[in-house]
Amino acid sequence: MSDTHTEDIYSTVEVVLREDLKLGDAQFDRNTPLFDGTLGLDSLDALMMVSGVEKRLGVKLPNKKLGKESMETIDHFVAFVVDEMGPDASGS
Repeated sequence: MSDTHTEDIYSTVEVVLREDLKLGDAQFDRNTPLFDGTLGLDSLDALMMVSGVEKRLGVKLPNKKLGKESMETIDHFVAFVVDEMGPDASGS
């Protein structure tokens, strides 16, 4: 998995957070916790984030693997998506 592909996924997550979850100009970075602190997402927000990423990337993320560890921070979630897409996923 290339660094470019990881950056594309990060950009997709950022778009979902800003547009779908309507966080607009909120300040966050890769280490920002999703559920505590700045963003303070709830379970509905998490569902919207996952479905937005799935739709934009054309993937299906396994619900059974989603949880506190895979969604602790933005970076954890991006790494989870990268892992789930596997080594054969191509960057756009």
